[in-house]
Amino acid sequence: MLTTAHQAALEATTDKVYLSLAPTMDASDAGALNDLAREILNHVRLSLAVHLRKRNQDALDLKHRLPVEIWESIWIQLSTKERIYVSHVSSDWRSNALSCPSLWSNVPYTSSGSYSLGRVQAFLERSRGVVFHLDLEIGDVADDVILKLSELIFPHHRRMATVQAVVQEPTSFQAFLSTFTSLPALRRIGLSSQQTDNVELERDDLLILPALSSLVFDGRVTCGQPFQFSCPAVSSVTAMFNTSGHVLRLLRACPSAVDWTLQVGSRPAGVVEGDLQEVHELLSAAQVRSLHVVKAYRVDVEACLKLFAPARIDFFDISCASSEGIDAPDFERHFLENDEQASFSYFDCVKQHEEPSVTKMSLTMNGGIKRRSIYLTMGDGRAECLILVSRVLAIASVTHFRITGSYWSSTFPVDGGVKRDILAENITIEFDDEDDINEWITSSAKGEPRRFVRLENLTIKAAYGTPSLVISESFIASFTRLFGADRMLHKLVLEGLILTGDVDVLLGQLAAEVQYSR
Repeated sequence: MLTTAHQAALEATTDKVYLSLAPTMDASDAGALNDLAREILNHVRLSLAVHLRKRNQDALDLKHRLPVEIWESIWIQLSTKERIYVSHVSSDWRSNALSCPSLWSNVPYTSSGSYSLGRVQAFLERSRGVVFHLDLEIGDVADDVILKLSELIFPHHRRMATVQAVVQEPTSFQAFLSTFTSLPALRRIGLSSQQTDNVELERDDLLILPALSSLVFDGRVTCGQPFQFSCPAVSSVTAMFNTSGHVLRLLRACPSAVDWTLQVGSRPAGVVEGDLQEVHELLSAAQVRSLHVVKAYRVDVEACLKLFAPARIDFFDISCASSEGIDAPDFERHFLENDEQASFSYFDCVKQHEEPSVTKMSLTMNGGIKRRSIYLTMGDGRAECLILVSRVLAIASVTHFRITGSYWSSTFPVDGGVKRDILAENITIEFDDEDDINEWITSSAKGEPRRFVRLENLTIKAAYGTPSLVISESFIASFTRLFGADRMLHKLVLEGLILTGDVDVLLGQLAAEVQYSR
């Protein structure tokens, strides 16, 4: 298309030609001159239009060569605002964008106005037929705005797949939810809050979410009273844990949830005795697979142990918010009273170097895993954790054990005067230096050691540097005493060590297969 600027330039040119020729021409030639000017203008206009059309076509040629599926997959990587900008590049691009409903399947709304109700309506219309994801930020807004938002979404609610909302004021969000009695396609709800106070979500009448698989209440969002949600298919729950009542209400709403993440609130978690029986009944029926407790203090850990003790949990993860760590006696009282109940397959106790105030303990219980493992990673060798590990190691189901750090002579203390053999089948030991290695071997082999009667595979690693390890007759004797003189290991691996002595001959007495490297 010939632009106004082009038109003005051509007319200015013809005017100059006319003015230059006018003194030499009489009046009878004026009409011929005007006809010539119009002919020149039309010719140039047509030539420029052809040129501009070809240039635009070349610019869009890449788009025309791409299959629609590839073009759509490129556009889907753009943010919501970028899609809007790109769709205004040309009429062809806009037509292409509007023909791809999935590009408009993320429906945004913020009460601050950056994504208005008009934009919500446009996105819902453009996402015709496909499931959509609702992204909300709702503050303290007028009731008529919430009503309008609900009215816009209600005709499309059967294809709403996820809701991600920042809830600044719970009343407004609850008013929005009250429009719906069932959301049949909703698979995930994620609610968060940036408020300093707790935000409790309440619901008086029943909201049925038959397809919901993930319920995430992040930050300070939790369930209030009443909490009439029915989520029979939920498998994963993330929520705040201030009292056992929160857990009880979530269990009622999500009876089949197997993966739980609880974040302890601003005050210590509490357990109400009246909640325990129903919580334990629901947990037993739910067959909980994993429990993660974050930002917890010792009192919170004790509350979680008390609340979830009956559950046959496969993975139990506690991240402490203080240097208290885990209270080993309390832990043993709940989980180590008998070997049958405390069937661990994974144990991890980490004192994080970058965050000295954080101690993390993880363990897996009753998981039915064929190859069971224990991992212990601590740079400072906390005594209570080592004692706890020694108790766990005595459980028959544990087959894998890894330790790192220093002061490992106390790893296998005598427990109450009873010496129990270690039944781990696979052990990995990571040491900081050669003194730790030799101390662990010699001290563990003194007196009447708790021997590794089922050990098959042993790996010794140098965690830092390449300390030297002297392979001598006394070294072999200590190993033999520790692991049993009448048997050989299946495999011995030494990594990051400088070995001296008659290595091949002596190590060949310990294992059928030996691997070592610097």
